[in-house]
Amino acid sequence: MSLFDLHIHSTCSDGALTPTELIALAEKSRIQTISLTDHDTIEGLPEAFSQAKKNKIDIISGIELSASINSRSIHILGYGLDINNRNLLNELKIIQQARQSRNCEIIKKLQNQGIDIKEENLRQYSPNGQTGRPHFAHILLDRNIVKSNQEAFDLYLGVNGPAYVPRQTLEAEKAISIIRRAHGAAVLAHPFTIAVPPDALEPIIKELVGFGLAGIEVYYPQHSLQFRGRLKKICDKLNLLETAGSDFHNIKRSGTRLGAFHQSRNVPLKIVAKLKEYLTELKKYSH
Repeated sequence: MSLFDLHIHSTCSDGALTPTELIALAEKSRIQTISLTDHDTIEGLPEAFSQAKKNKIDIISGIELSASINSRSIHILGYGLDINNRNLLNELKIIQQARQSRNCEIIKKLQNQGIDIKEENLRQYSPNGQTGRPHFAHILLDRNIVKSNQEAFDLYLGVNGPAYVPRQTLEAEKAISIIRRAHGAAVLAHPFTIAVPPDALEPIIKELVGFGLAGIEVYYPQHSLQFRGRLKKICDKLNLLETAGSDFHNIKRSGTRLGAFHQSRNVPLKIVAKLKEYLTELKKYSH
């Protein structure tokens, strides 16, 4: 276990625990510093900050933006954001509107499959924050239409499923700009998920650095020791921050526990200090 976790999700996106419950779990797990990084929303942060203050947990504001570069899907983490930044709030509103339109299309396609589902059903599973396919999967599971969340994606919601609707994503340059304009640090999340050969990863990261990327999520549950070493060399070469996160969604999810990075043993505690130093420098230039 680690003393920190910089990649966590709550019920405000596709996590199973509320921000308050996450703070309680962090305290129970003896984790001192966390960042709540819900997908495309900061709605859970006020609650998280309030509860963290009561429980004496250090918290860094965060978000995880879905993006693309050269037609490849990537995720960008944002840390230290000003959650009252007007541009950030406006851009997130646009993203949420696009998600809402997508959800309406998914509902229509499920109805065409003979599944009686309405928008109000979806709101019962996601009353606030960001709503997406995981919530549809929960509905299908609870109605015994499928036997597991994975089956919901395999039979209906996945790329080859009859209810699949492509998601609108930001170009990477735009995603990084949104984070930087909110005085935050942009970090590439779980690089192992980028569908490229290992040798093609560094050129992509260099391109992202040109847009303002500040770091890479080096320590991650699915990163092998060898892959982690490759990422560390890139960070050293390009003078990038290293971060670490479990991508925690829920207690039952295989392979993730709050603060646990599995393959990533001996995670340096200086990661949090260096991130905070970087954010402090950003604030100096934002005024």
